[in-house]
Amino acid sequence: MQEKEPLLRRIIERMRPKKPKYDIMPSEKLALPAGARNQLKDNLIAAATEGNARKTEILLDMGADANARDNYSDETVLMLAAEVGFADICALLIEKGANVKAGDEDGANPLMCAARNGHTKTCALLLEKGADIEAKENERHWTALMLAAYQGHTETCAFLLEKGADIEAGNREDHTALMLARIHGKKETAGFLAFFAFAPKIFADKEASDSFYSGLKECIQ
Repeated sequence: MQEKEPLLRRIIERMRPKKPKYDIMPSEKLALPAGARNQLKDNLIAAATEGNARKTEILLDMGADANARDNYSDETVLMLAAEVGFADICALLIEKGANVKAGDEDGANPLMCAARNGHTKTCALLLEKGADIEAKENERHWTALMLAAYQGHTETCAFLLEKGADIEAGNREDHTALMLARIHGKKETAGFLAFFAFAPKIFADKEASDSFYSGLKECIQ
């Protein structure tokens, strides 16, 4: 009997559920194994761009850097999440310390990424969290409004203008958002921007009114 008791104990121990290696709790930072930081960053980028909020939160609680950058594009994880329009992921990253104004080597930032892809809700979140609506890229000097106009995202243009974006701002070639929309064949967006630009003057100035209707006609033809 005495010889069987240790064996019985071992069997019972094996049957007991094993404690997980990491017991992850909200807002609890865990020590990272040596050499795991890069893998953690890659996992964070994958989770954020897939829209997996729970996994993103877990990885951040494990110590993943909310300001991590992609090795190839130099984009921050916040830029990548904004690019695909995951506003909830963006909010989580910002809450965990992501810099809403940080950009890549070309000067593009999260707001530009969201605007370029027509993610108006994400633009709203980023502006609420302190994004600069008039920030420009380093080389081309494009703003978020210009990028939205270039891609024909009329709703996003309307939102940015409502929030104070400068419709008369020009890029390095002095092209405004309206000009970019017209050049690239975004007729609906160009028509809206033309109306927005000239509406205050249309009924007060005949010359401005004629200019507006002439420009609008070119946009929709």
